[in-house]
Amino acid sequence: MNRNLSGFDLLKERKKIFSFEPVREHSEGVTVGLPAALHLYEDLPLWKKFFDALSIRTVTSEGCSEALKEGKHRSGAEFCAPMAALHGHVHYLMDRSDYVFLPFYLEKKTAERGVRRQYCYYTQFSPSLLWASGDGNAEKRLLTPLVHSPHGSFRTKIELHSMLKSITGHRIGFLDVSRAYDTACSHAESCLVKWKKVYERESQGRKALVVVLLGRPYTILSRFMNKGIPDIFASLGIRVFFQDMLSCPREEMEPIRKLLDEIHWHYASEILKSAQVAARSPGGYPV
Repeated sequence: MNRNLSGFDLLKERKKIFSFEPVREHSEGVTVGLPAALHLYEDLPLWKKFFDALSIRTVTSEGCSEALKEGKHRSGAEFCAPMAALHGHVHYLMDRSDYVFLPFYLEKKTAERGVRRQYCYYTQFSPSLLWASGDGNAEKRLLTPLVHSPHGSFRTKIELHSMLKSITGHRIGFLDVSRAYDTACSHAESCLVKWKKVYERESQGRKALVVVLLGRPYTILSRFMNKGIPDIFASLGIRVFFQDMLSCPREEMEPIRKLLDEIHWHYASEILKSAQVAARSPGGYPV
């Protein structure tokens, strides 16, 4: 039964905006699993598009409802819930794909000079942790290129090409990888532009309050991790949005500029910027 009385479904709308029509037949004979967890969650559309552009079939763990429970059992340590869930998602994909894509995300490169935006330590080293806690085949089946680092996109393309050579031989050249990565990034950027326009369309001119959820994408945008909070608001007739739908121009960040300069964490800085914009929006409440 649909209890959404707000007229807007955050997760359903997001899925529609970020989707694309994949190729009908994939010529490469391997399947790559994409964990719908931790740092990979918000980039799933990008990586789906990347592998699809290279005619490589992908499968995700978006429908895995028992990842957290399974991950707590398999991780062998007391991790935070998102990190434990990642163990469960990877295990889920090991039975459904030839390889599991789990790249290193160290730092989000920014256009601002001297600004550092790093991922948390567990995120940075999650591929190594999963490799170490595997069943003996992890080192052969986990694909762990260095993707986000201070070195830029050219280094990323080199890493991705080296990774693909290990599973497809020399059938995919560096230029193929470069074009596929550029295509995937363009797709993700164009989807994000459309996503922001959805917020403008659905929030502006409304007299009723709206809620902007602040936090990490892998907890808020996952039905299995968000504790049903978006649905609770929607059942009360309150429209719910996510922080990446907001535009955060530099001039609006001036009141918190000193604070942002002191913070080097990627997600923390995004939360602060979104809170600043949402709190100054008429009828907007950051949660």
